Amino acid sequence: MIDACRITRPGEGRGPWNDEIDDYDPAPRVTAYEGKCQVQERDTQENAAIAGEADLDTQRYTVKLPVATSTGVRKDDEVEITFAALDPDLLGRKFTVGALHHKTYATARRLPCVEVV
Repeated sequence: MIDACRITRPGEGRGPWNDEIDDYDPAPRVTAYEGKCQVQERDTQENAAIAGEADLDTQRYTVKLPVATSTGVRKDDEVEITFAALDPDLLGRKFTVGALHHKTYATARRLPCVEVV
């Protein structure tokens, strides 16, 4: 695995007071994992959907992580690519974890993810 990512989720409670909006900011995000990863496209065709008045396209990916160091990742966590060795367009992309992956003798944690584009 030659790329790197950060996996986060919303923090609990509320963040600091924001005078500009006269309300509290969201709680800071909590980091569940940060380190090596590999991104693999699962489906080269996007899926179109309409949600309310928004046209959305989604694509499916698998994000692979080292098993030993990636415990605690949850469904709906957000994956952000922080280093991309071979594809500059991959840097900064964000994916949502759609399901978890556990098995005996696993060499990688293969997380099915979705990107909304």
